[in-house]
Amino acid sequence: MKKLRYIIAISAIFAVSSCDDYLDTENLSEKSLNSFYKSPTDIDEAMAGVYNAIYTANVHSEEQVAANLMDNMMFGGGGPDDKSAKWVDNFEDPAEDTYRDMWKQSYNGISRANAIIEKVPTADFSKYFNTPQEAEDFKKQALGEALFMRAFFYFRLAKFFGGVPLIVTYDADRLVPRATYEETFAQIASDLKLSIETLPSTPFTSIPTSRYGHANKWVAEAYMGRVFLFYTGYMSNIEKKATADLPLVGGGSLTGTQVASYLDDCINNSGHKLASDFRNLWPYSYVNKSAKSDTVLPWAAAEGLSWVGQDGVTPTFGTGNLETMFVQRYSFGNWDWTNGQSYTNRLALFNSLRGNSLAPFGEGWGWCTVNPRLYSG
Repeated sequence: MKKLRYIIAISAIFAVSSCDDYLDTENLSEKSLNSFYKSPTDIDEAMAGVYNAIYTANVHSEEQVAANLMDNMMFGGGGPDDKSAKWVDNFEDPAEDTYRDMWKQSYNGISRANAIIEKVPTADFSKYFNTPQEAEDFKKQALGEALFMRAFFYFRLAKFFGGVPLIVTYDADRLVPRATYEETFAQIASDLKLSIETLPSTPFTSIPTSRYGHANKWVAEAYMGRVFLFYTGYMSNIEKKATADLPLVGGGSLTGTQVASYLDDCINNSGHKLASDFRNLWPYSYVNKSAKSDTVLPWAAAEGLSWVGQDGVTPTFGTGNLETMFVQRYSFGNWDWTNGQSYTNRLALFNSLRGNSLAPFGEGWGWCTVNPRLYSG
């Protein structure tokens, strides 16, 4: 009987040991923090997930649409089915969770950026590059991009919700209290500052076309100026706590002079510049309705206009748009309510003139009527 007990006990030990081994087996069907972020391809895929969080399913969570409805425009919408737009124009919520998608997607982007920020510094990419310097440059680019995108999403949140919960590590507690407005902007400014210090100083004209749409040092510097103006203007005019500095995490701040130096660096060294004529930015002003031809309409030819194109390089026709810095990319033609609209330019669809057959890209839905005071001012 004792021998039987010993055999059962030993069998149980082996069984437990076998279970532990089984539970420790590498997960081959899903990616995790431990198995991912180990190659440049992993980082590129993870970064694509960060950028994807810019897109929102609900049109009222589209930042430009929501902001324009509440600010510079009037009437909301032009048709009887535009009730939600009219409510927002009057600062009323058309639904309980009107801006839920903006909140959810912003924190999705923050969480994905956190993972890259944590994993990239300790990753070894040397075997994927010809030289150690190339591997180091890749790490700096990835880390700087992720820092910028975390700042981008917190800035988007702060503009709509004020101070928000700050979650700056991947596995941090999600049930944290709302940070103050000052604390939120300190995090934004600190991320942008570190992003500027980390990203390489590659002129835009030397960046490969495969990297178009990605953040870079110049974008981070430009956004620092935007964040500074928003924060100091809000604190001075809304909170009545006038300030000329932008706070940083852990104390300290950035002055207007320091922020201006970032902008000077961007202006002088980025390779970006303004188009020779503002009208050259808009193909619909003089290209035929298909927007796929280099046929210039007579009035535009008389004015000497020529579309600069979409990106910095010379397109099929045009000289190249060196004004483009950080833009949201869209697909074309899928207006499906479920998923398609998240990736198409809803500004064109919702805001274009209703009942106007002359619009080159089709009729719109008449939201966000321009206030005459905006034009005359």
